[in-house]
Amino acid sequence: RNANVLVLCPKKLEQNWTLYPAHYRRRNNPLKADRFRYNVLAHTDLSRDHGESNGIDLAQHEWDGYDLIVIDESHNFRNRPTNTLDPDGNLIRKSRYNKLMEDIIQSGGKTQVLMLSATPVNNRLTDLENQICLITEDKDDAFKKTGVPSIKGTLNTAQSRFDTWTGETERLPEKSKRQESLAESLNADFFMLLDRLTIARSRSHILNFYDDAIEEIGRFPEREPPQSIFPDIDLQGKFPTYQAISNQIDGYQLAIFNTSRYIRQECRHHYGERLLQQRESNLIGMMKVNFLKRLESSVYSFATTLERTLKDIKERVSEIEDFVNSTVGTAKKSGFDPFAEVPEKYGEDEELQTGVQAGENLIYYYKHLHLDALLTDLQGDKAQLEKIHRIAQNITPDRDAKLEELKSLIATKVQRPPKNREGKENRKVLVFTAFADTANYLYDNLHTWATETLNIQSAVVTGGASRNSLVRNDFDEILTNFSPIAKERENAEADGEGTNTEIDLLIATDCISEGQNLQDCDYLINYDIHWNPVRIIQRFGRIDRIGSRNKKIHLINFWPTPELDEYINLKPRVEARMALVTLTATGDDDLLSLNKNMEPIWTHRDEQLRRMQTEILDFEDIEEQLNLNQFTLDDFRAQLLNYLRDKEAELRDAPLGLYAVTAPLMHDEVPVNIKPGVIFCLRQTNEAKDDWEGDRLNPIHPYYLVHISDEGEVSIGFTNPKRILERLSTLCVGKTHYNPDLCNWFNKETDNGSDMTVYEMLLDAVLDSIRQAYNRKVNDQLDTSAD
Repeated sequence: RNANVLVLCPKKLEQNWTLYPAHYRRRNNPLKADRFRYNVLAHTDLSRDHGESNGIDLAQHEWDGYDLIVIDESHNFRNRPTNTLDPDGNLIRKSRYNKLMEDIIQSGGKTQVLMLSATPVNNRLTDLENQICLITEDKDDAFKKTGVPSIKGTLNTAQSRFDTWTGETERLPEKSKRQESLAESLNADFFMLLDRLTIARSRSHILNFYDDAIEEIGRFPEREPPQSIFPDIDLQGKFPTYQAISNQIDGYQLAIFNTSRYIRQECRHHYGERLLQQRESNLIGMMKVNFLKRLESSVYSFATTLERTLKDIKERVSEIEDFVNSTVGTAKKSGFDPFAEVPEKYGEDEELQTGVQAGENLIYYYKHLHLDALLTDLQGDKAQLEKIHRIAQNITPDRDAKLEELKSLIATKVQRPPKNREGKENRKVLVFTAFADTANYLYDNLHTWATETLNIQSAVVTGGASRNSLVRNDFDEILTNFSPIAKERENAEADGEGTNTEIDLLIATDCISEGQNLQDCDYLINYDIHWNPVRIIQRFGRIDRIGSRNKKIHLINFWPTPELDEYINLKPRVEARMALVTLTATGDDDLLSLNKNMEPIWTHRDEQLRRMQTEILDFEDIEEQLNLNQFTLDDFRAQLLNYLRDKEAELRDAPLGLYAVTAPLMHDEVPVNIKPGVIFCLRQTNEAKDDWEGDRLNPIHPYYLVHISDEGEVSIGFTNPKRILERLSTLCVGKTHYNPDLCNWFNKETDNGSDMTVYEMLLDAVLDSIRQAYNRKVNDQLDTSAD
């Protein structure tokens, strides 16, 4: 079409999109025959008005001339920050979101938008709303004619019902029941919106419906069950247990993070009671859990954090002592009392500009604080932290039990490497950690050992820097030499770029947990466990990718203690995760209610952490993620497409009314618990449309699917067609021939189809159920509108 196409991606994923430029003679270029060309810019380029990016002069760039925008990792646009203004309200810089919306999508001609993301929704459906607005040019009623009168209203209603469902799922232990309950509770326009706008491609969907592509690209590797490791901290056994450290930390005041606690009563009105109740108490919980997460990562990281905290405490004590000494002398000379209440409004007295900076626009002035109490608690924290810091410093690398466990795993893998599908030995190991100081600590203590003992090269990449000894300390070059097949290094070598250095051990933070193709590797170690299971899934996704040449892939998780329930239930951890919800929440004034609503989500995450000891989870296993696969009919469309290819002529010649019989005997050698009954597929006639608003309530309008049992009980109503199709699929997929015995039984029962009295009665019951469900849904929508 000769269309102008722009790809916007994270800066660190640009190489994924620049592998096949149209003017390069790359081997096996799949885009060459199409003469497909496109520009590639980074998300961050939206904030720039000068400089060069991928050969484009941003100062001269015409943003409004694109026919198609492809946004890779589009969840980076799930928030909608405001523009940057000067004190007079004049525009300094547009936010990236507004730049994308106003200068690219809304300006110029019609611009289509394609967004790519494995995690488009974090915890709130507003994440999805902001991305959908990029498709609709910010028009809330863009899909009014298709049964979605308001995108914002549809998503708000769905979020409200999802929150309610989340709080009720404890009474539904079976996953299938929980999913069915969720589907029944959500509004039909939510299904319609997602089904029209999303293309969901899970691992299972690709395996089931893309045989041709799998043969061409390559298969997924087989997942081995995860291996759980519970290392000690100290080889000499002298360091306190994880639980003991947790108990100690729980008793710390951490006064340096809790300044508001020391505000004098008569001065509290300067800061606002609500802020005082929430901010520092949340921060304390987060800091306590941060100590534990650092210890869980590495004793080195733990000691480093203690050292930084002690340095901050010492500086704070020194500042307060200097302030007290200076103001006491001033008071003796002038009679000025620095601790007296002041009539001026907060922030107006220039003499009060000495205090604790607690935020961009918040200072806790020393004049307003009980400084004696603050100093006492600071000195107490300092003494306690110094004691544990000395103990942590004693755990040198030669005493680090966790480091030794890691070395043992790497050595075993490298010295007895498995062979891939092509018969080549694979010595590659990928180690993930949440913290950059742990990553650098591991590299410093493994690099020489790996070279001299195992004869392999190693590297480390973090968000701030990359290090290795042979190739340039370049992020992309390190990843390319770690995964040369997936990164198509041979093309770079053909162009005179890159090197043939092989890196077999890569240590990394989560800066590469998203979007990177590292499937040359078959062995991934989580040196620490992220609090969010989604991050673990993302990490494993670097090697669990289609096209892998490995037969099997392995996941090894390091846990801080074998008593997982104790780990999950640690009081500081619970407090901190709830504080995290509060601090990251937006647009919700009822913080206590928000915490209450989020508790079931944390309960699910705790359960997922437990499952991760024995299972490898997929995104669809993370219930609170609102996985979009649950709300589209892609699987069934793929089944239908395959069937049409094989049976098109037969279907064209078939009569308008069809029925078939099947028996729920066994499926994959497991009994299917589905009551005998009928699945009716009905179509609303044109004559009835004027007085029936089913298009607002039925996801597949004008067709209606209802599953009713032989006893006349509606098992699944028309508002949940996906669940009905799943049942039908369970019973029928894979059965290519009819069952003669079953057909003979049915013909005998119905006199060869001439006596359908029973089914007519069931049909009447179904029609009645549709009317009743319709009335309930209408009333439900009216109630929601009234709220």
